[in-house]
Formats: sequence, C-alpha cells, structure tokens
Amino acid sequence: APPAYTDDLTPVAVLQGTDDDEGSALTKAAGLGNAALNLKCHEDSKGSFTTYISNKPSSDPEVCQSLIEFEAQRWPHPMARMVGSHVVTKQRDKKEEKERITDFDITAPLGSLLAASWARSRVVENAQKAYRGGIFRQVDPRAKAHPEAADTAPSLKEWCHRFCASSAGAKSFTIARNVTQIDHGILTQRLTEVLRSTNYRGNISITYPVGCRATIIMSDHWLNRYRHNKYIWWACVLLQLWIFTWPLLWIMTKRWEVFTVEWPCRIYRQVDGRWPDSYEENTEGSHEGQPTDGPSVRIATMNEGKWTEHWGLAIQMGAELKKRGTLTDADRYAARAIQELARQRREGSDSVTSDSNGFLASAAGLLSGVQEVMGRSQTLRVPSHRGRLGHIGSDGPPVIVQEPEASCKMTLLTGRNPKYEEVDKKQVKTARQDSSFSGGGEETSEFSSPQILVSNILCFMMLSFAFVNDLPKSWQLAGGAIVCYIVYYVTWQLTVGARRRRIIAAHGCKPVKDSPELNSWKDSFFGWTQLVASNKAHKQNKLLEYTRGRFRRHGNTLHFKIGFDDMYSTAEPENVKTMLATNFKDWHLPDRRKEAFLPLFGEGIFTTDGAAWQHSRDMLRPNFARNQVSDLSALEVHIVHLINSIPRDGSTVDLQDLFFRLTIDSATDFLFGESTNCLATNGSSGFASEFANAFNRSQLAVAFASRSIPIVSKLTPKTAFKRDVKYVHDFTDRYVKLGLDWLKKQDAEKSSSRAGERYVFLHELVKATQDPVRIRSELLNVLLAGRDTTAGLLSNLWFVLAKRPDIWAKLQDEVGELNGEIPTFEQIKNMKYLRFILNEALRLYPVVPANSRMAITDTVLPVGGGQDGKSPLFVPAGTNVGWNLFAIHRREDLYGDDAAEFKPERWETLRPGWEYLPFNGGPRICIGQQLALTQTSYTTIRLVQEFTGIESRDPNPWTELFTVTCVGQATKVALTPKDEKRH
Repeated sequence: APPAYTDDLTPVAVLQGTDDDEGSALTKAAGLGNAALNLKCHEDSKGSFTTYISNKPSSDPEVCQSLIEFEAQRWPHPMARMVGSHVVTKQRDKKEEKERITDFDITAPLGSLLAASWARSRVVENAQKAYRGGIFRQVDPRAKAHPEAADTAPSLKEWCHRFCASSAGAKSFTIARNVTQIDHGILTQRLTEVLRSTNYRGNISITYPVGCRATIIMSDHWLNRYRHNKYIWWACVLLQLWIFTWPLLWIMTKRWEVFTVEWPCRIYRQVDGRWPDSYEENTEGSHEGQPTDGPSVRIATMNEGKWTEHWGLAIQMGAELKKRGTLTDADRYAARAIQELARQRREGSDSVTSDSNGFLASAAGLLSGVQEVMGRSQTLRVPSHRGRLGHIGSDGPPVIVQEPEASCKMTLLTGRNPKYEEVDKKQVKTARQDSSFSGGGEETSEFSSPQILVSNILCFMMLSFAFVNDLPKSWQLAGGAIVCYIVYYVTWQLTVGARRRRIIAAHGCKPVKDSPELNSWKDSFFGWTQLVASNKAHKQNKLLEYTRGRFRRHGNTLHFKIGFDDMYSTAEPENVKTMLATNFKDWHLPDRRKEAFLPLFGEGIFTTDGAAWQHSRDMLRPNFARNQVSDLSALEVHIVHLINSIPRDGSTVDLQDLFFRLTIDSATDFLFGESTNCLATNGSSGFASEFANAFNRSQLAVAFASRSIPIVSKLTPKTAFKRDVKYVHDFTDRYVKLGLDWLKKQDAEKSSSRAGERYVFLHELVKATQDPVRIRSELLNVLLAGRDTTAGLLSNLWFVLAKRPDIWAKLQDEVGELNGEIPTFEQIKNMKYLRFILNEALRLYPVVPANSRMAITDTVLPVGGGQDGKSPLFVPAGTNVGWNLFAIHRREDLYGDDAAEFKPERWETLRPGWEYLPFNGGPRICIGQQLALTQTSYTTIRLVQEFTGIESRDPNPWTELFTVTCVGQATKVALTPKDEKRH
C-alpha cells in the first residue's frame, strides 16, 4: 500500500468542509452528481478536455464550487504512446518518393503509477502568474502593492465568487489535473528495449499524452456555444477563418485558471533531510540524475521499471501483431497466457518448430474470442459519476475502486460504490473514447486547395456569421460575403499566389500585352465584345479570317475572356510545340470539348487523356500499319462509284457532296466490313443514308456546343441532337454485334485469319476488347477522322484545281506518266508534284484549323509575354490555350510575302518544323495521316485519269464551312471526260 502522503505533505485545504457549512464539500459534490450529468457537456476528440456550458455554475458561487469539487475527483489518464514506422521509397512517374509506413501504434495506460490518496488540490499563489479573470497571465496586483499579503492567497470559495460576480459574457473556469514526477527518460529507455527485443528495427517514437487533464466551466454565452459547434468548427478549418476567429475568442473570453489537482508519482527528500511540505517544494528544481528509488524517494504505487515489467509482454504482443489502439488488462492477461502456452508447447515437443508469429496470432485470436463471449454473458455496469473518487486529499480509502488504466475498455466493476446504473451502448462508446488515442490511429487532413475554399464559401457563409445574429440579415449577408472574400483572398495569396509568384520569377515571365480591342472594360468581366464579334464572323463564314486579323493587329499571342473563363490564343509555333511535345503532361483536352464530344463519340482517342487515351492509341495503332494503308483494292470499288456519279455532259456537279459520300462509304467499309454504299446507283439503303445524314447533323450540334459558353450550350434544346445520336449509336451497335459474333465464331472454330482474307478494322478491334460501348466509341472516333479529314482535303484541293488551270496542267502531266494504269502505293509516293499540291492545300486550308489544350498545372509557355511578345508567359492551371493553324500557316515571316498564295512550288525547298501541323504533332500526332494522304492521292489520280478538263462553276472565293472540321462551302465544277469508257 502507498504511504500516507498526508503525514509529510500538507495540502492546501480547499475541499474540506466544516461543521458550520450546510454540508461538506463531498456531500455537495455527491448531491450535484446527477445534476452535473444533465449539464451541457462537451469532450474534445482526444478526451483531453471536458467542458460544461451552463449559466447556473457561472452565476451561483455555491453551485460553481460544488461542481469544481465534483470534477476534481476525476482521474487523469497518463499514457505512453508507442509508434513504430519505417520509410519506403516508391517510383512514381520516374520520380522517387519517400513514404512513411506505420507498423504499429499502441498506447499503454500509466494510471497504475498514480494513487488516489496522493492527489492534492491547490489554488494559485498570489505571486504566481496565472489567468485571473483576464486575457493575459499575471500575478495578483495586490501582491505587488502589499508584499506582506502575498502569502494570503484567496480560497477556492473566494475564486468562485469572483468568477460568478464577473460581468463578462464569455468566461471560463479551468480545473487542471497535473501528473508529475514520472521519469520519462527511464520509461523511454525501458520501452525501447522492450520493443527492440521483438527484433523490430524501424523507427520508434514514444510520447506521453495525458487524457482527462482539464475540465472547463463556461458561461452559456453565444460565443461559448458556437465555439463548440462542430459545423462552425469545420467551417473555420475549411475556410481558414481561424485566422480571425482565434483572436476574437482570445480577446472576448475572460479566463480563470487558478485551481489545480496535482497527481505526483513520487516525492523527494529535501536537502535538509525532511520531506517536502508542499507541492512547490516537491516540484521545484530539477531532479534529473537523482535516483528514482531508495530511502530519499517515496513512490506512490510502483516505479517505472515495475510498470514496464507489468506491461512488457502486452507491449511486445501489440508490436508483433501490429496493433493500433490502447492496451487493456485483457491484453496483459492474454500475453501472459500466450507466454505460458508457448512454454508448455516447447516443453511438450521440442522437436516441433512452427512460425512463432502465426502461433502468437492464433493464440491471441482464441483468447480474444473467449473474452468476447464472456463479456457478452455479463451485464456491463459503470459508476454513475464516471469513476470519480471521493475524499481527494484525505487518508481514507476511495469510495469507488476502479482501475484508472482501463480507459478504452471498461472492466466489470464490483465493490463499494453505492450507486451503479445500467448504461446503453452509447455510454459504453463514450467510456471507450475516454482516452487521448483510440484504436485505429490518427487521421489528418489538409485543406490547402483554393478550389476547396471556393466551393465551401457559400455553404458556410451563414454559419460564419452566426456570431452576429443580432444584426440585420442584410448586414449579416454583406459582412459574410466580405469576410469570406477576404479569407479566400488572403489564403489564396499565401498558398497558390506565393507558388505562382515563384514560378514567374524563376522563368522571367511577363503578362501578355493588353489591347483596347480585346481587354476593354466591357470584356474584362464577360468577354462580351469578343463573343458578339466572333458570333457575327461565324455567321458570315469569316471566323478564320477574323481571328487571323486579330493576330495581325495585336501580336501572335492574345489574352481575352470567353464567358467567365480566361483564354489565351497563340500563333507561335514554339508555344504549340511546348503544349504538344515538350510539356505534354502539363496539358489535357479542354473540359468543354470533352463535354461536347462525349454524347456522340463516347470515350475514345479524341475525347480522353492520360492512361485512357494511351490505351486507345495502343489499341488502334496496329490497324494503321503499312500493309493496311497500302491496300487500295477496296478503295477502287468506291472510286468507280464516284466516277459513275459525275455527269459527263459538262453540267455542274458539287464534288464536295460526292467526296463526303465517297469517304463514308470507304470508311464504313474499312471499319465495319460493310459499306453504306451512298454513292452506288442502286446500292444505298435508306437506313445507311439516314445514318450519314444523322452523323452530319449531330456533328453540327457538337461543334456548336464546343464553341459556345457552357450556359448557352446547356440551355439549347437537344431533342433533335439526342434523336440523331441514338440513330448513329444504333447503326454502329449493329456492326459491333456482328463483330463480336464473328469473334465467337473464330474462337469456336479455333481458327486465325487466313492468308488473303480481307482486312476489317472491326475484327481486329474486337480482339483487343469485347466491351461493346468501348468498341462503338473507338469506331466513331476513327470514323470522324477517316471521313471528314479526307473529304475536306479533297474538297479544298479540287476547289483550287478548278480555279488554277496552270496547276491542273502540271498535275495532268505527272499523272500521264502512269499511261492510264491504276497506281500502286509506291508510285503514289514518288509523285512529287501531287505531294506538293496536297501540302499546300493542307497549309492554306487546314482541315482542323484551330485546336486547344487546358493546363492541368501551373506552367509556362516559352514566348508570348511582354510588350514584344518574346518573353515567357505564365499560364495558371485550368486555363485554356488555343492555337490557330490557319493564322500560323499564313504568317509572312514564316512562309514569305506570298504566304497567302497557293504555290505548290514552295515545297521544293521548304522544310518546315512546328510551323506546319496539318495532322497535329507530338505524342498525339494523327495515327491515320498516311491513310488519309494515300486515299486523297489515289482518288485525285483516278479522277485526273478519267477527266481531261475542269472548269469552276463557283465565282466566289473559298469560303469556310466550320463544324468539327473545316471545308469550303462547296466545290462546284464541270468536268470533261477523257472518253466515254464505261465503268
């Protein structure tokens, strides 16, 4: 039994009642027990603090004193928390990252080092600095004026009167519990030895948290109520309003921290040989280096070494089983039982060896199961006042006997407590959380993203201004908006803004030169002027010329608003190179494009990024191998239909319409294995023709959605678009089903593609994936590229041929060298002038004249900033940057003064780099460009072979028709046949 501490250590008598009192302090505390349980009580997440919020104890001194005496009986919960961890190095995106892995996180209670009879309460001395009803720690002012009165400190009763008499609205009185004289150095050394004995070689961190170390009595003021509201607490964390609310709480709350309950684990004999008379004597100075045991030291219950022996096995078992949580007596008993079982096992069969960890886990699981069954067979009872002890500071035994270390799991209590009550599962849960750390470890969150702050501003605005609910609502809303904006702005500047300023300084970035046309006050908010001008130019079919004119007037990199979004547009090849190649991973497809394309085309090579895009590209690339591109026999069938569709009497024909029919026939034949036959005289079906029309109409809707601001796109009726999309999907799904059936038949026959068997793109695709939706999406993506790009290039090329007899004559001479024979793939490659014509057509009339990317991280473009446009340009994450090939391909400083002329001869010496990009560049370069060029060349050669003359029937210059791709308005010509040879 511990020694009678009161024999040598005189406490400050603040809890002892007198005969003149209406009842002793203990009687008052016991009488307040049930009432205290009905007060508003808050506990922090770690169980360190308990807070009462009520006007009764903050206005009635007797109730206040009784509640303080009642709360002084609570045990503190000192603990030793042991965390084992190790660091692993992982390879991510070709970078090494270090990650700390937690192996175990166990907490052992140190409550057995304490003794209830040693606990003493005291009030603060006059000469000590403490919170005495203010916002700063200070000594008693009277002690300075009257030093002779310094020893007469106010009693607890007087402090309660002062606390209740204060007129402060928000005030608090703290009952502190201090655990002293635990030798953490020895304890850390012993615990480290115990953990290392398990052969653990990772990093060990040992800390000593204390649960239930304070109780706070607060007045029922709105400030105290809201500071414990979890929703307002999260609002302050998420919005980082604590920057303002913490000073507000500190200034407005008057604090009393004048009462402490000391729980020493040992006392030291003084230098003069006597035992200390007060806590100050026992704690003053440093006892480091002094013996923790011996005749000069008195121990409350046991020393650190005995405690380590007491809990050592349980700690070892917890570390080996990678436990997370608080150890209990059940763990101690289980560890001892396992040790005994292991001993008997070794003695019974020395020759049998097994995995000790597996045996340990099995034994622990068995004992845990038995403990669970036994626990359910008994009724759990806990004391009605949560294990508080009576007669603090007296020599008598405590009224209630309870193991203080059973903080996470309540043990079955028996003994001398006169009042027990049944508790439900909710109370058991509360009792289990009565320690600083519960099982499962810690969880931390970071809220550093400004996007998170913005998304929560409106949600928490009213909560943030609940503190001023006496003000008019209009003031609350206005003030809330101002505060939220200030918080967001300050947070943004300290986090994102600081990071961006470092990037700008490191690269020497400068902003784009402002232009009165693009950056006027009308455009600074919504970009209204640019929206109106662009829409007008698009309706007049002059959008490309309008955008080219902007570059000529204001420079090659522009900044403007589109709706609420910042937008950059550039005609600098170096910037395009950076987005498509150099910093490819910093850029993705714009969200607006994905949202517009997905309903029709699904997730395919033109609508995805990252791993999904790479998977699509890897799946499609083999289908564009040389042997597929060079096979022209299937295309010849459709060329014959094209030639037969052209009138031979010199009447006008729109070749553009025929070219689009040709490409959809050849594309569906290549993709599906079955052509739509739109060019065939009697071969087209209504279903196939309607598919082509629905595909055209749905592309127009997609183009409109991709160029419109989001709100306009969402408000536009989509009934017709949805109907067309359904038709296109149903048509494609029919062929997807045929392809999957073909694959099943191939698997059943266990056959592979036979030599000479016709190549079908769909058959190769179903070998890579059997997802019907994915197959349909990839087919439609390739159909868009295979049909529109080839048809657009043919239309633009033949529009020029009809206007330029000189070019037509030179092409006739080169094709004439074939002597009327159908060209082969190698012969097509050797026709230089034809290649020059195609290059020039793609330069002046690119099929995809504009494109864009979105920065997914803060990044830098090499040029475009500054007054001269030569400095680096900083691009924030989430910003769209477009490039205009129509303008780049016509820049006179890149192609000469005749850049706007159609001049094939320039390609005899011209070797362009990133200033010529008809098929994109970098990792996303078009995988079907060779197929498109080969089909265009073959079609052109065959038509030149069949017709000797061409005449333009369109007096207008080339006028754009800009949808998803760009072609001329029409290609109206009259062709003169070479002969009347029947096909």
